[in-house]
Amino acid sequence: MINIKYLELPEHLINEYKTVFKENDGEKKFLFLRKFLKFVEDDFGHYNCYIKYENPSKKNQDEEMKVFNETIRSFLIEMSSIQPKTNSMRKLKSNSYVYIGVGYEFGLFGYPLNEAKAVVNYTTSAQLKSDIGTYRLAHCYEKGCGVKKSDLQAICFYRCSAKLGHIDAMYVYGIILMNGYLGAAIDEKTGWYYLQVAAKKASEYCPYPLFDVGIIYETGSYVDISIDKSYSKELFLRGARLGDPNCKFKLAQCFEFGELLCVKDSKRALNYYEEAANGGHVEAMFFMTTHLKKGTHRLEDKSHKKYFSCIQKAACKMNQQALIKCVESYEKGYGTDQDILMSLLYYKIAVDNGNVNAKERMYSLESEIVGLDKGIDVSSKCPSCFTCTS
Repeated sequence: MINIKYLELPEHLINEYKTVFKENDGEKKFLFLRKFLKFVEDDFGHYNCYIKYENPSKKNQDEEMKVFNETIRSFLIEMSSIQPKTNSMRKLKSNSYVYIGVGYEFGLFGYPLNEAKAVVNYTTSAQLKSDIGTYRLAHCYEKGCGVKKSDLQAICFYRCSAKLGHIDAMYVYGIILMNGYLGAAIDEKTGWYYLQVAAKKASEYCPYPLFDVGIIYETGSYVDISIDKSYSKELFLRGARLGDPNCKFKLAQCFEFGELLCVKDSKRALNYYEEAANGGHVEAMFFMTTHLKKGTHRLEDKSHKKYFSCIQKAACKMNQQALIKCVESYEKGYGTDQDILMSLLYYKIAVDNGNVNAKERMYSLESEIVGLDKGIDVSSKCPSCFTCTS
C-alpha cells in the first residue's frame, strides 16, 4: 500500500490539482489523475516513502490528504453513475472505473487495499472499451494481482488494449512478441509493427519505446533492420526530451565517448548523466556518485550530501552496490550523520536481497552493537520481570 501522505508532490501537480478541480471539466480531471498515477507508480518515486523525511510523524498532512481523497472519490463516484449516452460520456464512465480500480490496487484516494476489487473495476472499465482499464487488467493477470496469474489472459488483454490504441500496451505487446515473453510464440514482424507504432505515438506518459527502437536501429538486431545511426540518435534525443532516463543515459555515453555521430562533449555528457540519475537510472546514479565524491567536471566542490542522496535513491531500487555504499556512508559519516544502527539496517536489507558476502560483516556489526549497548532507551522498570526491583 502506497501511503501518499509521505510523498512530496511536484509543485506543478499540486497547482494543476487546485486549478482543475475548480473547473467542471471531467476530461481535464482524468488527465490530472493520469499524471498523478504516473508519478505515484513511478518506481523511482517510491524512495519518498522510505527516506524523504527523517521522522514522517512530524509531517502531519492528514487534513490535506483527507480533502484530497474526498475530492477525488466524489468525482469518481459521480462519473461512475452517469448514463453513457454518447462516446465521450462512455469514456468518462469507463475512466472512473479505472481509477476506482487504481484506488483499490494501491490503497489510494482513501480506498482500502483490495486487489480483487481492483480487478472487478478494471474488468468493468474494459467492458466499456477503456484502453487504460484493459491494460491494467492485463497487468493484473501477468502479475497475479487480485486474480489467478495467467500469461495467456495477460497476452490477450495486452493485445486488446493495444488495438484500442493504448501506447503502453502497444509497447509491451510488441516486446512480448519480439522476444517470446510470457510463453508467446516469437513473431518479430508483428512485434516490430506494434513497437514502431508505439514509438511514433510516444508521449511524456510513455516515452520508453523510443529507446528500444533506437537500439534496434543502432545495432540492426531485429527483423532485417538496416543500421541507421542518424535516425537512432534522433530517437534517443526525442526520448530524452520526453523524459525517458534510458535515452538520457544513452546520450550521456554518446557524448562522453563520441559515439553515434556525437562529438565528445564532457559538459553535455554530465548534464545527461545528471538528468538520467534524477530520473532513477541506477547506472547514471553511480556515475554521478563518482563525480560528486571526487568533485570533477563542473562540480568543483566535493558534494558529500548530494553523493549520499544519490546512492540512497539507488539503494531504494535494491541495487546491491548502492546498499553497501550506504552502509559505508553511515559507518564513516560520509555525507550523513554517523549511525551504526542504520549501517546494520542496510546490511540486513542487502543480505535479505541475496548479498551473501555481507553476512559476515552484518553478524560482526551486530556483536559490536551489543557490546556498545546501542539501542532505544526504555524505562528502567520492567512490568513483566520479577527480578527487577527498581
